[in-house]
Amino acid sequence: MTLSFFRKRKEQKQESGVVKLYKAVTVDESFNFKTAKVIDFCVKELLSLSQGNITDVEADFTNGVNKTWKEYASFVNYAQKHNDSHIEMYSSYIIDGMSGQLHFCNDTNRLNRNENEMNMIDIIISFPNKTVDISFLRKFLTDLFQIETFDYGYVCFLTDEHDILSERKIKKGLFSETSTWTKKDIEKREKIRDSKDGFLPDVYQINILNEEQFKKIDKNIGILHEIANSTLKIWELQKEEIDKVKLCNYGN
Repeated sequence: MTLSFFRKRKEQKQESGVVKLYKAVTVDESFNFKTAKVIDFCVKELLSLSQGNITDVEADFTNGVNKTWKEYASFVNYAQKHNDSHIEMYSSYIIDGMSGQLHFCNDTNRLNRNENEMNMIDIIISFPNKTVDISFLRKFLTDLFQIETFDYGYVCFLTDEHDILSERKIKKGLFSETSTWTKKDIEKREKIRDSKDGFLPDVYQINILNEEQFKKIDKNIGILHEIANSTLKIWELQKEEIDKVKLCNYGN
């Protein structure tokens, strides 16, 4: 099974710091998640780093409604009139040559409610022309976690030649670009919901770990950074240390 995502072609190539955060939730917890506030916080962070404007806003709702807006304010007005817990997917882009993107996904199966089943909420933010260093990341996460906490995350660095969802290189067509999710990609995403129990799906230069994951890593490798008022920690690795960690298969 493969899933494909399409987007408009961009002329300018640049590297972006992509922050990915994940949270395992029950059905009831998904309804209480402060979706609109989290999206609004991330949008404002993106705009603070860019001279552009949010455009191509799209959102899916649990009632089956899919809507698009050309302005972020129009989405906000619509969301305020509807329960923000019904937002299942959201995406927006910044244009003017900048490469900011924001994706939110709540994959909770609310139609066939199973109180014991764990589902997942994830948010992916690509910061325009911004190398996400530790100082920036610590402040960003500290402020975000005052709204909602997450279980696990990481930062990867991708050029415009890569899709920020699949992290795979984009295949260029005549009029569009496409990036394909493989079965392996989907299985990996499914396993991320077990990160609260200590599962570490992969290792990156910047890893955002929970307490159970932290117990399983070798503290002698890399640098650890605290996040204010959070039990999560940032585990920073050099490129040469990543292969060392993968060989040891820490956290799995």
